[in-house]
Amino acid sequence: MQHAFIYGAVAALSFIGFVCLIYVCLLFIYRPKGSGCYIVHIPHNAEAAEIERLIYGVHLKRMIFGDLIFDKIEFDASELCDKEKHLVDTLIEELGTLYNIRK
Repeated sequence: MQHAFIYGAVAALSFIGFVCLIYVCLLFIYRPKGSGCYIVHIPHNAEAAEIERLIYGVHLKRMIFGDLIFDKIEFDASELCDKEKHLVDTLIEELGTLYNIRK
């Protein structure tokens, strides 16, 4: 009975170690080369859903991979109209993080 408990604990810890190894390998593979600046270009006349998808997608990637992947994130909103720029500003304020916006 005690051996089964020990084998189960070893198996669980081995699985956790394997998952951590995969995570570190993915971080190494997806690490951008260079300065680590990630620029998101938001296209002109994009629908609100597409703008939300771009912003929340980048935020989710940063939450999953952490600051190891992206040192700095910038949103290129230079081609957007005032309504779209307001939407981008509102979404970034909702996230509560500091992202640079190119205007």
